[in-house]
Amino acid sequence: MLGGLREAIGGMERAGLGTMNILLADDHAVVRTGLRHALEARAGWRVCAEVGDGREAVARAIEQRPDIAVLDLTMPGLNGIEATRRIREACPATRVVLFTMHAEEAVAREALRAGATGFVVKSDPAAVLFAAVEAAAAHRRFVTPALAGALHPEGREPRDATLTPREREVVQLLAEGATNARISELLGISVKTVEAHRIGAMRKLRASSTVELVRYALRHRLVEP
Repeated sequence: MLGGLREAIGGMERAGLGTMNILLADDHAVVRTGLRHALEARAGWRVCAEVGDGREAVARAIEQRPDIAVLDLTMPGLNGIEATRRIREACPATRVVLFTMHAEEAVAREALRAGATGFVVKSDPAAVLFAAVEAAAAHRRFVTPALAGALHPEGREPRDATLTPREREVVQLLAEGATNARISELLGISVKTVEAHRIGAMRKLRASSTVELVRYALRHRLVEP
C-alpha cells in the first residue's frame, strides 16, 4: 500500500493529469472550502460542484457527470455510502472517493461494496487524498494506509450487507428523527411502504423497537452520535 502511495504521488509530481472535474459533498462548509482549495491547487483539477448533503450530491452528479465524486460518509438525509450506490448506478463513469473521520475496516468494506473506488480518512495527509483521487481516475482501488493490510488486496468482500439500500435509507431517516409521513414525502413512497421497510429492517436485524434501529444506525455510521 505504502509503495503504491509513493508511486502514485511520484506520478503526480512527474506529470500533470488532464482536466479532471470533481464533485465535493460534505455537510461542513469549512471542510468543503478547504478541500476545494487543496484539490484545485493540483494542475488540471477543477471542482465543478460542491454540495452539503447526499441527495444533492446524487442530483448534481447526474447533472454534472463529474470524473470523481469526493463524498463525506455521514451527511444528513442520505449518507455517503447510499449516495455512492446511487451515483455509481446513475453515472457509471463517475468514480467515488469516500472521505471520512472513521478509519474502521467494517465501514471501508461497506463503502467498497457500495461501489466506492477510494476510502480516505480526514486525518490522512493531503497527499493521501490526492493519491486516492488519481487512483480513482485510473480506475484503481485505493484505501487509506491506516487500514493497510486489513482489506484483501484483491478486494474480495464478505457477503452483502443485510439490509437493502432502501431499508438502510429508511433506518437512517428514522434515526434522524423523521416520522413515517416525512419519510414517505422525502422518498416519494407511501407510508405503508415506509412501514414495510421499517418492519423488514427490524426483522432482519432482530430488532424489537425503533430504538434498536437507531443503535444500528449509530454503529454503522449512518448518522453521527
